[in-house]
Amino acid sequence: MISQATIYNTVDTLCSLGLLLPLELNTDGHTHYDLDPTPHVNLVCNHCGAIVDLHPNLLEGLLMQVGDQSGYRIDRANPLVIYGVCAECIPTR
Repeated sequence: MISQATIYNTVDTLCSLGLLLPLELNTDGHTHYDLDPTPHVNLVCNHCGAIVDLHPNLLEGLLMQVGDQSGYRIDRANPLVIYGVCAECIPTR
């Protein structure tokens, strides 16, 4: 058996190493974690709660443009979260 403290400490360690990213979602009140530390978009279905990763080719360019226009040096971008309704749920609405 593994204690809850061991699990939480492991999750904290993985987060501090950048291998796991906490996602702040407005869905079910639970903490979700992203296993993909690369810049990407998380699409969250407002109907069924499904979360899908999307790696659009334009995202890197967008992050560079944000840095150029704002004067910020972007070290790491947390995943972008976009809410909507997935293709499977659209017919049921």
